[in-house]
Amino acid sequence: MTKLIVPVIVLVFLNILAHFIPFEHASLGNDDYALSLKARGMTVSDIIRDFPKQPDRPLAFLVLMLQEKILEKQPYLSIYFILFSSTIVLLAVFVFFRVLFQDIFLALVASVCFCLLPNKLEVYHIPIYIFMDMAHFLYILSFLSFVYFVKVQIKPLLMLSFFSYFAALFFYETGFFLPCCLLIYTLLYNRKLLKSATYYLIPLVFYAVFKFTKAFWLATGEPIHSHSPSLSLLHTNFIDLFHQYLGRYMVRNVFYGFYKFLDIEKPWLVINVALNIAVCLILLFYIEKKEIKKIDKRALIVACVIFFFFICPVLVNRAGGIGGRHLVLPSLGISIIVLWLLAKAKTKWRVFFALYCACMLVVCEGNAWTQVVACRINGAVYETLKEKKQELLKAENIIIDTRSFADAIPFTLVKRDFNVLNTYYGAQAFEDWGLTSMTRLVLGGIEKPIYIATESPRFIKSGFFEFAVSENRGYRSVSKKIMIVPMQNALVIDFNSVYGAGFNNGLRKK
Repeated sequence: MTKLIVPVIVLVFLNILAHFIPFEHASLGNDDYALSLKARGMTVSDIIRDFPKQPDRPLAFLVLMLQEKILEKQPYLSIYFILFSSTIVLLAVFVFFRVLFQDIFLALVASVCFCLLPNKLEVYHIPIYIFMDMAHFLYILSFLSFVYFVKVQIKPLLMLSFFSYFAALFFYETGFFLPCCLLIYTLLYNRKLLKSATYYLIPLVFYAVFKFTKAFWLATGEPIHSHSPSLSLLHTNFIDLFHQYLGRYMVRNVFYGFYKFLDIEKPWLVINVALNIAVCLILLFYIEKKEIKKIDKRALIVACVIFFFFICPVLVNRAGGIGGRHLVLPSLGISIIVLWLLAKAKTKWRVFFALYCACMLVVCEGNAWTQVVACRINGAVYETLKEKKQELLKAENIIIDTRSFADAIPFTLVKRDFNVLNTYYGAQAFEDWGLTSMTRLVLGGIEKPIYIATESPRFIKSGFFEFAVSENRGYRSVSKKIMIVPMQNALVIDFNSVYGAGFNNGLRKK
């Protein structure tokens, strides 16, 4: 047990250093504001009563609604929640690799690789990802319990694995095809236990029926997140998958990570640099006399199986697109493949591993900084809306001019029509539903026309404002719609409304 303490401490510290310095999230995310608006109209008893009747992801509904009831009034707690959820996922990954390889050192190296992978960085950003972390933890717990069961054949482990998978399905579907992984694992390691892996088809079928019958025809209302399977966007999703690992998304994450690292506020930058050097030196000292054992073919097959079956639910997603949140479970397989490549490097593996750690720490920290600034921008807008509550209540039309923010704040190196400060160097910033939900929260749910202008309002002679809003017309594609509203009793929230005294890395100068 004492041998596990040092790796656990190293991984917890590494998770904080790579993804949570500076230790600040000044705002909830767009989805969180929308969920807060939904949760505001419900009591805790309403939430508990309604969650079994949700047509999609009922446990996610339960957690999210209760979470938003807490965070709406105490948003500063969100970073603690995200830190905790991401940490338990990382530690579950470590235990999974420990059980799979029966080697603490291999498990630590693979877990470090997992922690620093640059294409799943969005899951450290905003509270909406906490329920996904809970699902990922349960899927990994199910997998590692099953692997351990195959090794020692203690039935309580099989029961733990079975019910962890059952619960995870009602959170999030990314691990839907876990039974396929377990079937192939038993074929590789102990065919006598093949029957045990078939039990998992029961919850798989049960959840599929639950979803497609809308909670056995008992569902009330619309789901908070609904992603039905379809092959219509398979080609688009394959292209997205390529970009996540070898294309523009990977390049964006790595480049923006390095690019924004030096923009971190100086006290924190000094801390980052000092701790990075210390961590790399400690890792070099730790691995100096250790060797990576050869990864056998069965483990490599397991890695490929993990990647394939955990990416399948996303490939057949009707909504289209693959984000970093979808790559947490497939990253288990990628980490094993990285371990195999390091073993192939023989005596040079230490150099490659040290370079990977040094570079990816900078990339992760640079992206963590963009997330901090993006949160600050959303937080500043929300604070301004609260300060202008009386004006909002009197206004007949409310216009939030996102173009003015995009013109005043550098936020990308590649201009796109669909990105009007929707991301700040890759980190989610403005979204229509988030800004609308912020406004309705301040209004107390009062219904008023709210426009998100992607072209700034301009005066026209007849006493009207003219501006454009963007409408989604497909994946990464928008069209502009011209709107005309009376100037009288119209309130415009623009860059000057929020940052009239000055912009300081997302903070308002007083």
